[in-house]
Amino acid sequence: FFSRLNGASLTPTYARKFDNKWSAAVGAEVNYVGLELQKNALGIIPTQTKGESWALGWNAAANYAFDSKNEIGLVYRSKVTHSMEADFKAYMVNGMSIKRDAYGKVTLPDSWAIGYNHKFDDRTRVELNGTYTKWSTYDALNIDIEGLGTIASPKNWSNGWRYALGVEHKLSDKYTIMGGYAYDESVIPFDGADFIVPTGARRTYSLGFQYHDKKQTLAMTLGFINIDGLSIKGHMGDTYDTARSHDNYAKVVGISYQRNF
Repeated sequence: FFSRLNGASLTPTYARKFDNKWSAAVGAEVNYVGLELQKNALGIIPTQTKGESWALGWNAAANYAFDSKNEIGLVYRSKVTHSMEADFKAYMVNGMSIKRDAYGKVTLPDSWAIGYNHKFDDRTRVELNGTYTKWSTYDALNIDIEGLGTIASPKNWSNGWRYALGVEHKLSDKYTIMGGYAYDESVIPFDGADFIVPTGARRTYSLGFQYHDKKQTLAMTLGFINIDGLSIKGHMGDTYDTARSHDNYAKVVGISYQRNF
């Protein structure tokens, strides 16, 4: 009846231009996840599972410029495996509570992205992007509870594509405005859906602003995600056979800083 999933990612990246055609980048990722779940065990016993985890990943990219107006790029982001230690509490009907240590392991997916960029002139450019994410790494969310056994929750998500279109327009030598649209396929099966991430297909609308000079670039973007409904199958211990999410949305804030050496 309650879920909270917090996430943050810090990704320092080093990029180098080799000649007028080729450039590449490599980076590390420090990824944080905080998870809190509250649900009724056996339909009547409220429980809370709360924990957090830090994990490491990496990424790499290559870019090729056909000419001064057209270029193509490829980006790979690695898997990130989280091993989370959590606190489990069960609140009994007699007013007493049970506290146990809990443990879970989940692998966030790796992905490939390809983008094509075209400059109409020195002020306006457009980019097309496709990202293939291997969500099948999220096959289960099993939680081991000390002395009580394992709470198994199969997910079996499928791999999926994200398609995006972005436009940038320079207002001056230092200021740029940006706009974008993206569509994400739904990858969550009926029998693996849950209320932690109750998302069907997603449409993202974004606006951004950028300041840049010869040494640095600072950008901020705001996004609104319109999320389709999702049908969810009930499992053993749930109080429903079938449920459906609706009227879902999310807001995204992005900040990036680039320094040219």
